[in-house]
Amino acid sequence: MLVRIIGLLAAALALGACTPSKFAYNNAPELLYWWLDGYVDFSGDQPEQVRAELAQFQRWHRRNELPQYADALAGFAARMKGDLTPEPVCQLFDDTRASMDRMAKQIEPSAVALVQSLQPEQIAHMEKKYARSNADFREKWLQGTPAEREKRRLKQLQDEAEIVYGSLGDAPKEVLRQQLAASSQNAQLAYNERLRRQADLVGTLKKLVAEKPAAPQVREALHGVVERSLRSPDPAYRAYNLKIQKESCAGFAAVHNAMNAEQRAAGIKRVQKYEADMRELSARG
Repeated sequence: MLVRIIGLLAAALALGACTPSKFAYNNAPELLYWWLDGYVDFSGDQPEQVRAELAQFQRWHRRNELPQYADALAGFAARMKGDLTPEPVCQLFDDTRASMDRMAKQIEPSAVALVQSLQPEQIAHMEKKYARSNADFREKWLQGTPAEREKRRLKQLQDEAEIVYGSLGDAPKEVLRQQLAASSQNAQLAYNERLRRQADLVGTLKKLVAEKPAAPQVREALHGVVERSLRSPDPAYRAYNLKIQKESCAGFAAVHNAMNAEQRAAGIKRVQKYEADMRELSARG
């Protein structure tokens, strides 16, 4: 859950340039509260506690993380004026991973307090929610013919590229198709890792709720779950994830390099808008 919280906070500001992204970020604590409530079904004093902790976490995030995101995007926008190599794209991956580590460390004490108040029926509620979300994942990425799944994936990649560059021409679309055809993407492997993470979290929470250890032991257990979520203990998945990251970096660079001057200018303007939004959001903290 810590990893999901961190990812949602990042997504609330990272995509969707203008007012919508600022609106989403400013309202992230409440949006995250309702998302978490869908998994945990808060009761008693938990709603007030969780809302307060999320608001406090966001204040820290505004002061400490947003300026770093803005600086990283400013440097990336400057590189987008010419052809890209995979290295600066991968640097953004590395920056994001470092940010997730910092956020995980910051939110751990709040998570300890919440876990100490959990009841067995809330963990059962979480398991049911996971079952429903896993069914959605299977329907979207594991079912249908290979051609149907590839078509859905290509549509997703095109939509993501258009967020930055606007409408794509034939050349970038062809590069996307080539990148997808050569991709090592393995939805079944990703699904297996998804199940592993869920089982790890649920099993850890059940043990903590049953044994009720002191706060330091709870924090250590949660820290282990987060570490295993961010860095899978499965060597096959770690190798796969690293390979996909490298392919993604090279793919983004190739698609950018296929853009015409007008599309590149639009992409630079959009990234600069992200940067400006982050600096504005940070200044309001």
